[in-house]
Order: sequence, then C-alpha cells, then structure tokens
Amino acid sequence: MNSRKGSSDFRFTEHSAEALLEILDNAQLGLWELNLRTGDSQVTPRWADILGYLPEELEPVTFERFLSLLHDDDKASLQAHLDSVQHRQQTGYQMVFRMRHKNNHWRWIKSQGTVSAWDNNTPLMMAGFHLDVTDEVTQSITDSLTGWYTRRHFMQIGSKSVQRAHRQDSRLALIILDIDYFKQINDKYGHATGDKVLIAVTQQLGERLRTTDVAARIGGEEFAILLEGASLFDARNIAETLREQIRQNQFSDPKGSDFSITSSFGVSMLNPDDGTIDDLLSRADQALYRAKANGRDRVELA
Repeated sequence: MNSRKGSSDFRFTEHSAEALLEILDNAQLGLWELNLRTGDSQVTPRWADILGYLPEELEPVTFERFLSLLHDDDKASLQAHLDSVQHRQQTGYQMVFRMRHKNNHWRWIKSQGTVSAWDNNTPLMMAGFHLDVTDEVTQSITDSLTGWYTRRHFMQIGSKSVQRAHRQDSRLALIILDIDYFKQINDKYGHATGDKVLIAVTQQLGERLRTTDVAARIGGEEFAILLEGASLFDARNIAETLREQIRQNQFSDPKGSDFSITSSFGVSMLNPDDGTIDDLLSRADQALYRAKANGRDRVELA
C-alpha cells in the first residue's frame, strides 16, 4: 500500500467516504458538526439514536437544543472548552458528560470535537463524535454489589453539591448509616448472607429516596445519603423512617433460621463556614459514633 507524504494530502473518494461513514456508524459513533458563529448543527442518525430519538424529532438541531439535553452540572465545563477553542487557546476538546435520553434518564456520553474550518484565522466550524459510555462509566462509579455510588464518586458529587448549596444559599443535609454488628453477621452466617443483607437493605432504602438524593456505599456496611434542599428536621425524619424499615426486615441464615438487624444513623447539615464535603461528612460521622456509643439502633444529630 502506498503512503502519502502528509496527512493533509489525503482525500477520500466518494465511495470510500461512504464506507467510512458506515464503519463509524457500526462503531456506534454519532457524528456532529457545529457552526460556531450561528449555532446551527447537523448530526447523523446514530447521534440521535444514542438518545432514543429519530433525527426528525430533534430538528432543527441547534446548539441551544443540544444544551437543553445536557446535564446542568456539565454545561460549564463544556462551555469552558468551547470558549478556549473560540479564543484559539485550543483546537479541540474531549470530555464525558451526561445527556438526557428521550425516556427521561441520563446517558453518559464521550464527546470529542476539533476545529474543522477557519475563517480569517478564526474557528468557524467544529466536527466530532459522540459515543455512549454509560455502561463503562456506571461500572466505574457504582458499587458492584449494591449498585449505589462508590465513595470516590460520592465525594465528587458531594463537592459539587456543597459548592452549589453555598452559591444558591440552599439547604443540604447528609445522612450516614451503619448496620449494627455487621461483622458478627459475616462471622456467624457467612459472607454470602452478609452480602444478601447489604443488597436487601440498599434496595429497600433506594425505594424510599427521591430521584434527587445521592446514595453511596462509603464503607463495608456504611452508607451515605445526600439530601439537597432538606432541613435537619426533614433529614432526621427520613433517617428515622429508614431506621425503622431496616429494623422490620427479616433475613434467613443458611440453616433457615430467621434473624433481624438494626442500624445506627448520624445526620448533619451544611453550615455557612463548611468548605468541603469533608466537613459535612466529619460531623455526620461524629453523630454516628454517638449513636453507636448510646446503644445503637438510633439517630443522632450533629
């Protein structure tokens, strides 16, 4: 096969360009092109399909339409990239963000774009692709046993939540809970039974939480729930409800005998002088320690 002297000399024939588009589509890549001056865009059917739409359902495809599908927490980062492109500080970007699917859930999208046309040394057009990486991202940010977020991802979300609460002067509460004597459950009944307890507890608690609540497994048998807009009174009532629900559970050991469990809770509220999620977490953890010291199966407030 002959090679060209430079990549800029390479030109696709009409046939090979069509073949390339088919290859990209088979690779699940949704292609897009954006006019930086007018905001007008065009996308391939695969781009729309990633979000559950037919192409005509998104027409006219504009940058404003795209932004309406983008998660609020990801808009600033993308805009910063595009601003850098327009100011010629970079010629492209790569990032992962969330977009709303037609069925009203979020998909994680890997997006990459580069300047494809210039006008008087000013970026005019950008082109790139979208790739749905929801499965990969979900595996990296969720606990494999319970399906709740990992501690690392919880801290990342919590940091943004603290910043947003300070910026909007809104309330933010945190609940930490720990299953009492969980080590004894593992030692007495085995880790398989312990895992069943964790799965059942998180499934039941998850049914009680709002879609805006953020839940994570932050330790072996320790969990955290972040409640945006909740007061200390709200958070305490939620914690009491969850505690009672856990208390009413009945589990079976490998021999068929039933046993029950209890849990302890610590609750904290964001203070004006809190700098990070760690401050909120530390106070909730101290309250949890008091709950255990005071006999377990109770809720303590920070």
